[in-house]
Amino acid sequence: MKELFFWFLTPEKNRYLVIGLIMTILGVILIPFIIGIPIAGIGFSIFAIGVLVSCGQKFSKFRKR
Repeated sequence: MKELFFWFLTPEKNRYLVIGLIMTILGVILIPFIIGIPIAGIGFSIFAIGVLVSCGQKFSKFRKR
């Protein structure tokens, strides 16, 4: 299952995307309890960093031609 997520989201392994997605989902589930709001925010931030890293990897491969 872990390899499926990595293959689907990015060509190279990017742990930030998976960790951010899991923390965001966990935070959304825990929103009725006050602790879910900061967990969701941190998870979304980590996911956004993972997206930036993923885009950077893809654009760096285009330059190598």
